[in-house]
Amino acid sequence: MSTYAEVAASAPGVSDNDNPNSNQNSNQNFNQNLNNLQNDLQNDLSHAKDKLRKSINSNLSDDQKKKIKETKSSIARFFEYLFNKTSNAAYTITEELKNPIVATQSILTIGAIAGGIFAYHERARIRRIPDDVLNVYAAILTGAVLVDGLLFKSLYPKYKKY
Repeated sequence: MSTYAEVAASAPGVSDNDNPNSNQNSNQNFNQNLNNLQNDLQNDLSHAKDKLRKSINSNLSDDQKKKIKETKSSIARFFEYLFNKTSNAAYTITEELKNPIVATQSILTIGAIAGGIFAYHERARIRRIPDDVLNVYAAILTGAVLVDGLLFKSLYPKYKKY
């Protein structure tokens, strides 16, 4: 008479690799199979890409091929222009933030945006505040913006480094 373990071990589809002690071997086998599959897929994709390119090129007229090359070059020029403008803007921002007036202005702007978001979320309660109080708040805010603008205009050139 056989035990349950012997019967289960002799069942179809069960191998020695199912043993928990052989986990390292199965991981190595899995990784090897995965790498082989990736290599096969990359090769197949490369061959399919080459076939598609040859098929498309054989069906295109010279005029269409010229148009494709022009489109490729214009797209490349656009991305080169975009990259240059982005890197120039990043450099300018870095240089400008060295000016303490610009840094302070940036912090105030972030605070104003946060205040605007807060006011948007509290708009129901703000509508219940009397108009006189809201007018005072608007006057204070307008005065702060004007003073900020005047200070920025007078102090920015003093701390400008380039």
